[in-house]
Amino acid sequence: MEENEVFAKNKEAFEKKYGSIDQLSQGENGQYEVGKAKDGSKILFAIEGDTRIRLNSSYDPAYEAMRWSERFATLKNNETTFVIEGLLNGYFLRALMFNARPRTTYIVYEPSESMFFFVMEHFNISDIISDMNVTLVFPYMGEDKFFYTVDDCKGVRDKNIICTVTPGYTKNEIFEKISKKVKISNEAADGYRTMMGRMAEVNQLFSLANLNKNFLLYDFSQKFPKDCPVIIVAAGPSLLDNVEELMRAKGKAIVVAVDRAASVLADHDVIPDLIATVDPSKDSKYITSDKFGETYLLAAYAAKKDSLEEYCGRTILINPEVRFANLPGQRDRLIFLGEVGGSVATATFRCFEKIGSKRIILVGQDLAMKDNKTHAEDSEKINEAEYEEVEGIDGGKVLSRWDWLRFRDFFERSIRGNKDIDVIDATEGGALIHGSTVMTLREAIDKYCVNAVNVKAIFESLPHAQTDEEHDETVTIIKDKLEDIKEIRKLAEEVIPLCHRLRNISKYGDILNKHNLKLVKKVDEIQYKINSYDIISVINEYWLQDTKLIPEGIFVIRNNNDGFNLFRDAETYYGKLSECCDSLSDAYREAFHIEKEEKKSDDK
Repeated sequence: MEENEVFAKNKEAFEKKYGSIDQLSQGENGQYEVGKAKDGSKILFAIEGDTRIRLNSSYDPAYEAMRWSERFATLKNNETTFVIEGLLNGYFLRALMFNARPRTTYIVYEPSESMFFFVMEHFNISDIISDMNVTLVFPYMGEDKFFYTVDDCKGVRDKNIICTVTPGYTKNEIFEKISKKVKISNEAADGYRTMMGRMAEVNQLFSLANLNKNFLLYDFSQKFPKDCPVIIVAAGPSLLDNVEELMRAKGKAIVVAVDRAASVLADHDVIPDLIATVDPSKDSKYITSDKFGETYLLAAYAAKKDSLEEYCGRTILINPEVRFANLPGQRDRLIFLGEVGGSVATATFRCFEKIGSKRIILVGQDLAMKDNKTHAEDSEKINEAEYEEVEGIDGGKVLSRWDWLRFRDFFERSIRGNKDIDVIDATEGGALIHGSTVMTLREAIDKYCVNAVNVKAIFESLPHAQTDEEHDETVTIIKDKLEDIKEIRKLAEEVIPLCHRLRNISKYGDILNKHNLKLVKKVDEIQYKINSYDIISVINEYWLQDTKLIPEGIFVIRNNNDGFNLFRDAETYYGKLSECCDSLSDAYREAFHIEKEEKKSDDK
């Protein structure tokens, strides 16, 4: 293929998927040269002054790439998302794709747009550009785009997220930063599923069972005056310096305290209009006070059940993840929040941003340590090795840590991405949130909290999330789902011995034998039936706990080793699935007060 034909083919694929190629910085093509390896393959050279740097093997670049990809051989039986620095001229990525499972995802950050443009002119990479499992990211797209691309690709079925650098590249600062964020985020998500998945689902079931008593964020958004200032009060140590000022904002703003800050406000006789909570395990002691008798709760469906019970009848619910049904009363009344940042304060911010708030004032959002304290109400035991110096709100340096910096980054991304919102940082201490307007809380209240707002009237005008009739309809849906769970359990019991048999065949026989492949097909058919029930997503994400066991929808078997590993894990998975069905059924019955059916006697 002539080089002009190569470029035309690459250009067509690129513009179909990513838009105009003119967005790329073409640079000087003289920085690179094409050469030829001993096996006749085209290879790439980088030119730096008088130095010619070879970027591929001079003998067999495809073999070199295959040897490099073998370091990830242990992952080929698991679903993986690869985050890769550098495409080069495609040899390394193709080798990785050849050895990996079909559903593997690849996010490739190419730091050199000029080199990529040169490669497009001389190497046919249209297959890579067009591949639905490959996403290319470039500097012109921005760091936020890179982060969101990776974040959007993560899911319950991602067994591994691997960040790696293609040979020939030096570690890039932006790639390193995103890799660190990805690692932290993924470890947190894995920990959440393992430690809190079942707890979160039990909490959510309580919310769903009480929709006819509580309210939705959507309906609150219809009543909320968009020009009314929202003050989000977090529990940073600086809160104690200006907490009394909040009294002057009452009736002229909506004062929202995060759960941990609520008890601090109560101690100073400041009664918030809303208390926000999202954590499935956060102790309800922070929001339990006789002073909060008229305060409403802004809560995730999966927030701690004790807190939801305490405020039942006064709870505004953030959107659930009801994967198994479109429940009555929820249709067309959902607000998609997207990324919520990882803390109750960031989630609260996202809620008000999404419902159209024009001005949000942050208080107690230190995101840093002060006077050896991490929070206003107490001093946690700290390990200074976990902290690092960052730019403070007053121009000096403060000590922060990785989780707080994650929250700061969320605020900064949100501010950059939404030019219609004015974010005031009235914390009077802590880490600087770039893009926010810094002022004291007194100044913010004097300037912005000037018009009266009847928050109580807004709450009293809200319709319930469901009518009683819609609640009864939901109970009927839940009963249907209990029947689905019963059928899933039956199918799981049927497939377990088949998986055991195929595991042994893979170990001692030939899994690719025509007769044995018929057994594999039978397992595929049973799996297909199980996966056709939408309730399976709830079991896998919240109830199973170990998502690494979840098998592919269709088994891809290339040899006996593949078969042994796949059917060993599948046998374990379906054994656990059977137990999950029993315990999840019990949780549904308890939440919705559904009696367990009596077993019919066989006696005549």
